[in-house]
Amino acid sequence: MTYATCGKVPTVPGTEIQDLFRRVGWLSTPAPAGEQESSPPPSPDSPPERIATPDHLQQVFEASAAIYEARKDGALVGLARVVSDQVRESVVYDLVVAPEHRRRGVGSILLERCLRDFRHTPITLAASADTLDFYRKFGFERLERYPDLLILRRG
Repeated sequence: MTYATCGKVPTVPGTEIQDLFRRVGWLSTPAPAGEQESSPPPSPDSPPERIATPDHLQQVFEASAAIYEARKDGALVGLARVVSDQVRESVVYDLVVAPEHRRRGVGSILLERCLRDFRHTPITLAASADTLDFYRKFGFERLERYPDLLILRRG
């Protein structure tokens, strides 16, 4: 399977980011019209709902130092962004690949582009336990000073 546009872009439409995040379970999917949502109301500690709006997601991505996308037949299937001060540290956020496109090298390509473009700084990211082996292949190591968090660093 060939992926087009696996690279750096100036922006990604917020609706596409929102859709991809929903497909991987990062955002809840609203109940169909006329049905009641089954999830409990948000706690007072929950982030404001505006974080999931297309406009807000697009603003978050556009404020990043770099955005990388992967597309298949025009559809967004992978995404990553880097926040960086360009000197001391860079952080990879939101490396995400649609479930039906995983284990095909999409995440690797996106991460390789992040690492290449920000090789002049150490790179940090937060990872889930099931992705540790993936990131270790790229030289990331767990930071001991955060034993309760899966914070990885390279460089």
